[in-house]
Amino acid sequence: MNRSKAILTAMALALLATPQPSQASSQYTNITISYIELSISDGCYYFLLTGVTEADPSVPGNPRFAIPNTGANAKEMYATLLSARASGTSITRVLTGGSTVCGTAQAIIIDF
Repeated sequence: MNRSKAILTAMALALLATPQPSQASSQYTNITISYIELSISDGCYYFLLTGVTEADPSVPGNPRFAIPNTGANAKEMYATLLSARASGTSITRVLTGGSTVCGTAQAIIIDF
């Protein structure tokens, strides 16, 4: 019985020591909007930031960000993007949380 306990304990410790995948996220500060698109067919607002080649590690090589237009603050975030793009003003912060929406990185915070 002691040997079984020792084996189970060793297995449990080995599982705990195994690195677990973490949720990817990215943050961009003081950056300009280079492109905005509203897609009626899939229900997302898309945008690109100047100089960004990968929006989030969760979607490697994809520079686009997306906001689901049914999200809690979607209209406000879209208005922020439009205001920044129209005025040429930098966005203070864009934050992703490692999740995807409409096949691309989901922006969860946009500060003007």
